[in-house]
Amino acid sequence: MKSKKNRGASAFEEAEVIDFEQARRERREKRRQKLEKLNPPEPDPQELKRNAKRRRFVVFSTAVILFLGAVIVSAGIKLWNLHLEKQEVLAQIEALTQRQAELENELLQLDDDEYIEQKARSELHMIFPGETMYVVLPDNPDAAGDEGGETEGN
Repeated sequence: MKSKKNRGASAFEEAEVIDFEQARRERREKRRQKLEKLNPPEPDPQELKRNAKRRRFVVFSTAVILFLGAVIVSAGIKLWNLHLEKQEVLAQIEALTQRQAELENELLQLDDDEYIEQKARSELHMIFPGETMYVVLPDNPDAAGDEGGETEGN
Protein backbone atom coordinates (compact mmCIF):
# COMPACT_ATOMS: atom_id res chain seq x y z
CA MET A 1 0.00 0.00 0.00
CA LYS A 2 2.83 2.29 0.47
CA SER A 3 3.39 2.36 -3.20
CA LYS A 4 -0.08 3.76 -3.81
CA LYS A 5 0.52 6.65 -1.45
CA ASN A 6 3.79 7.53 -3.07
CA ARG A 7 2.36 7.43 -6.48
CA GLY A 8 -0.47 9.85 -5.57
CA ALA A 9 1.86 12.27 -3.84
CA SER A 10 4.25 12.40 -6.72
CA ALA A 11 1.38 13.10 -9.11
CA PHE A 12 0.28 16.02 -6.93
CA GLU A 13 3.75 17.43 -6.78
CA GLU A 14 4.14 17.27 -10.55
CA ALA A 15 0.73 18.87 -11.16
CA GLU A 16 0.72 22.33 -12.63
CA VAL A 17 -0.45 25.26 -10.57
CA ILE A 18 -3.25 27.13 -12.32
CA ASP A 19 -3.32 30.89 -12.11
CA PHE A 20 -6.98 31.78 -12.48
CA GLU A 21 -6.35 35.45 -13.20
CA GLN A 22 -3.97 34.60 -16.04
CA ALA A 23 -6.49 32.12 -17.51
CA ARG A 24 -9.25 34.80 -17.39
CA ARG A 25 -7.00 37.31 -19.18
CA GLU A 26 -6.17 34.79 -21.90
CA ARG A 27 -9.86 33.92 -22.44
CA ARG A 28 -10.79 37.62 -22.61
CA GLU A 29 -7.99 38.24 -25.13
CA LYS A 30 -9.18 35.33 -27.30
CA ARG A 31 -12.77 36.65 -27.19
CA ARG A 32 -11.59 40.15 -28.12
CA GLN A 33 -9.62 38.78 -31.09
CA LYS A 34 -12.64 36.80 -32.30
CA LEU A 35 -14.85 39.88 -32.04
CA GLU A 36 -12.31 41.97 -33.96
CA LYS A 37 -12.32 39.39 -36.73
CA LEU A 38 -16.12 39.47 -36.91
CA ASN A 39 -16.45 43.23 -36.45
CA PRO A 40 -13.28 45.00 -37.51
CA PRO A 41 -12.71 48.38 -35.89
CA GLU A 42 -13.79 51.49 -37.81
CA PRO A 43 -10.95 52.88 -39.92
CA ASP A 44 -9.91 56.44 -39.31
CA PRO A 45 -11.26 59.16 -41.66
CA GLN A 46 -7.88 59.73 -43.30
CA GLU A 47 -7.70 56.07 -44.30
CA LEU A 48 -11.23 56.26 -45.71
CA LYS A 49 -10.24 59.28 -47.81
CA ARG A 50 -7.11 57.50 -49.06
CA ASN A 51 -9.16 54.44 -50.00
CA ALA A 52 -11.73 56.59 -51.82
CA LYS A 53 -8.98 58.40 -53.71
CA ARG A 54 -7.35 55.11 -54.57
CA ARG A 55 -10.65 53.71 -55.90
CA ARG A 56 -11.29 56.84 -57.98
CA PHE A 57 -7.77 56.63 -59.38
CA VAL A 58 -8.22 52.97 -60.31
CA VAL A 59 -11.60 53.63 -61.96
CA PHE A 60 -10.27 56.67 -63.83
CA SER A 61 -7.13 54.81 -64.94
CA THR A 62 -9.20 51.87 -66.15
CA ALA A 63 -11.51 54.20 -68.09
CA VAL A 64 -8.55 55.96 -69.72
CA ILE A 65 -6.92 52.65 -70.65
CA LEU A 66 -10.19 51.34 -72.14
CA PHE A 67 -10.69 54.58 -74.07
CA LEU A 68 -7.16 54.49 -75.47
CA GLY A 69 -7.61 50.83 -76.37
CA ALA A 70 -10.83 51.64 -78.22
CA VAL A 71 -9.12 54.49 -80.09
CA ILE A 72 -6.22 52.26 -81.08
CA VAL A 73 -8.51 49.44 -82.22
CA SER A 74 -10.69 51.80 -84.27
CA ALA A 75 -7.60 53.36 -85.85
CA GLY A 76 -6.33 49.89 -86.71
CA ILE A 77 -9.65 48.98 -88.30
CA LYS A 78 -9.65 52.19 -90.34
CA LEU A 79 -6.08 51.55 -91.41
CA TRP A 80 -6.96 48.01 -92.51
CA ASN A 81 -9.99 49.27 -94.47
CA LEU A 82 -7.81 51.88 -96.18
CA HIS A 83 -5.29 49.18 -97.03
CA LEU A 84 -8.03 47.06 -98.63
CA GLU A 85 -9.36 50.07 -100.53
CA LYS A 86 -5.85 50.86 -101.75
CA GLN A 87 -5.48 47.29 -103.04
CA GLU A 88 -8.79 47.59 -104.90
CA VAL A 89 -7.79 50.93 -106.45
CA LEU A 90 -4.41 49.53 -107.51
CA ALA A 91 -6.18 46.59 -109.16
CA GLN A 92 -8.51 49.00 -110.98
CA ILE A 93 -5.54 51.09 -112.10
CA GLU A 94 -3.82 47.98 -113.45
CA ALA A 95 -6.97 46.93 -115.35
CA LEU A 96 -7.42 50.43 -116.78
CA THR A 97 -3.75 50.60 -117.79
CA GLN A 98 -4.14 47.33 -119.70
CA ARG A 99 -7.33 48.61 -121.35
CA GLN A 100 -5.55 51.83 -122.31
CA ALA A 101 -2.69 49.85 -123.88
CA GLU A 102 -5.20 47.75 -125.85
CA LEU A 103 -7.01 50.87 -127.09
CA GLU A 104 -3.74 52.55 -128.08
CA ASN A 105 -2.75 49.40 -129.99
CA GLU A 106 -6.12 49.38 -131.77
CA LEU A 107 -5.73 53.08 -132.56
CA LEU A 108 -2.37 52.38 -134.20
CA GLN A 109 -3.92 49.54 -136.20
CA LEU A 110 -6.67 51.81 -137.52
CA ASP A 111 -4.09 53.35 -139.86
CA ASP A 112 -3.73 49.94 -141.59
CA ASP A 113 -6.19 49.32 -144.46
CA GLU A 114 -6.12 45.55 -144.01
CA TYR A 115 -7.12 45.85 -140.36
CA ILE A 116 -10.03 48.14 -141.26
CA GLU A 117 -11.21 45.69 -143.93
CA GLN A 118 -10.99 42.76 -141.49
CA LYS A 119 -13.04 44.64 -138.85
CA ALA A 120 -15.64 45.69 -141.44
CA ARG A 121 -16.07 42.11 -142.60
CA SER A 122 -16.12 40.46 -139.12
CA GLU A 123 -18.08 42.97 -137.06
CA LEU A 124 -20.21 44.81 -139.63
CA HIS A 125 -20.70 41.88 -142.06
CA MET A 126 -19.73 44.04 -145.02
CA ILE A 127 -18.75 42.54 -148.35
CA PHE A 128 -17.37 43.84 -151.64
CA PRO A 129 -19.70 44.12 -154.64
CA GLY A 130 -20.02 40.80 -156.37
CA GLU A 131 -19.15 38.73 -153.26
CA THR A 132 -21.57 36.38 -151.57
CA MET A 133 -21.64 36.06 -147.78
CA TYR A 134 -22.68 32.85 -146.17
CA VAL A 135 -23.72 32.74 -142.52
CA VAL A 136 -23.69 29.39 -140.77
CA LEU A 137 -26.51 29.02 -138.29
CA PRO A 138 -25.86 27.21 -135.02
CA ASP A 139 -27.63 23.94 -134.18
CA ASN A 140 -29.65 25.66 -131.46
CA PRO A 141 -32.41 27.80 -133.08
CA ASP A 142 -32.62 30.11 -130.01
CA ALA A 143 -28.97 31.13 -130.37
CA ALA A 144 -29.41 32.14 -134.03
CA GLY A 145 -30.60 35.66 -133.20
CA ASP A 146 -30.52 38.23 -136.04
CA GLU A 147 -28.06 36.39 -138.22
CA GLY A 148 -29.64 34.52 -141.01
CA GLY A 149 -29.64 33.79 -144.73
CA GLU A 150 -27.25 35.12 -147.29
CA THR A 151 -26.58 38.61 -148.47
CA GLU A 152 -25.56 39.76 -151.96
CA GLY A 153 -24.28 42.99 -153.42
CA ASN A 154 -23.62 46.33 -151.82
